[in-house]
Amino acid sequence: MFRNPLEKIHLCFAGFALVLSSVMVSFDLWTAMALGAALAAINLHLLLGSTEKLFAGELHGARAWTAIFIFRFTVFASAIGIAILSGIDPLGLIVGFSTIVPSVVVATWKARPPVYQMAGKGSRS
Repeated sequence: MFRNPLEKIHLCFAGFALVLSSVMVSFDLWTAMALGAALAAINLHLLLGSTEKLFAGELHGARAWTAIFIFRFTVFASAIGIAILSGIDPLGLIVGFSTIVPSVVVATWKARPPVYQMAGKGSRS
């Protein structure tokens, strides 16, 4: 189901934010946050999948990548536009989309190379 640890981390952050906000904000704002987090999760999943295909050589050239990007952007921009026009809270959408930011920070931190202690602390080489 998940191709990348980033997706699991994002699901945890989004779930935590939704559980925490369920007792703090109105239902309308919570619904908008849930929609924003769901759209961010779907977009992340599709972006990771198309990136893996690009680097695996399954997408040949920049045109295929660009076409997929334009299509995905159009679909998500339309979904956001329809949601806002239907009366969903834009602030909740922004907060829901923003759950991806701490997820990327944590995933990057977890994927860092190991840090080794220098042998002679305080000595200069």
